[in-house]
Amino acid sequence: MTSPADEDAVVAAGPPSRKRRLVGSVVGLLLLAAAVVAVLSNRGSLAAAIDAIGRAPVWLVGLALLLPICNWVLISISFWVLTRRYGAVGLGEMHALIASAWLLNYLPLRPGMFGRLAYHKRVNGIAVRDSIRVLVTSVSLSVVSSAGICLVAWAGYRAAPLAGWFIVASPGLVAGVAGLLLAQREGSAFAAGPGLAIALCVRYFDILAWVARYAVVFALIGHPLSLAQATLITAVSQAALLIPFVGNGLGVREWGIGLALPVLSSDAPRALGLTADLLNRAAELLVALPVGLAGSAWLYGRTKHVVRRSGAPLQSSDDPADAQSRTGS
Repeated sequence: MTSPADEDAVVAAGPPSRKRRLVGSVVGLLLLAAAVVAVLSNRGSLAAAIDAIGRAPVWLVGLALLLPICNWVLISISFWVLTRRYGAVGLGEMHALIASAWLLNYLPLRPGMFGRLAYHKRVNGIAVRDSIRVLVTSVSLSVVSSAGICLVAWAGYRAAPLAGWFIVASPGLVAGVAGLLLAQREGSAFAAGPGLAIALCVRYFDILAWVARYAVVFALIGHPLSLAQATLITAVSQAALLIPFVGNGLGVREWGIGLALPVLSSDAPRALGLTADLLNRAAELLVALPVGLAGSAWLYGRTKHVVRRSGAPLQSSDDPADAQSRTGS
């Protein structure tokens, strides 16, 4: 998502104190403000970017808004598959949780992440330790997927663009097929083996959607990237999102891209990278705001329903595709 794909990445580093999280939020906002000032002060690059956006085809603008939605859907499915081992969480319910956390983590102290853990415990009856286990697994899959995409992209960097995208997508397809075969053998898509393989497949395509996002925003501002460059830019972005204490990598991500771009493309100034990721951030917020508000409203109503039910955990109905929805394996 973070992005919805990374809203819980800090769990891997341990629970930070409120003070450190507050400081991280302030630093992120200052870095974001500094990125905006740096872009505005470089009027030449900004004017060229605005001119390029004005001449860009409508479908490219549409992709800039559609791809963050793809991230939200994919990360929700990934968390759903991993979480169903520990409690019966509905797929729509998980989409609402990820959407709400995505938006709320823009606020200081990362309320989205901790609110989601509390919701799983109270509503779904999932222990906090199990939710943290899911988060650590999710972060690990993100790291593996990012590294794998970079390696495959560079191995096939001489391929034509369309063939290159197919080559890069191949490992994710293999993981998905393996997961489905394991699910058929074990009678459940949520057992340990098939669940991990399916979650890896979905997370792999989540990272691939990030690659596409950077390819799109750089094309929008008139500086197209090769597939290999887009994968490395994405790796920098994902690394920035893993830095603790800063919700959604606010500010850190923009500067990471701004500093990395001149290294990957010698004719591209730092301001161009900052501009591209600020545009990426704007498209992300345009999606996160409505889906986050809708998800939060749905969860509020559901939580109130739980409170009226004598405090008993409210379980979602079993998924018909899962013969053993709580295998515990």
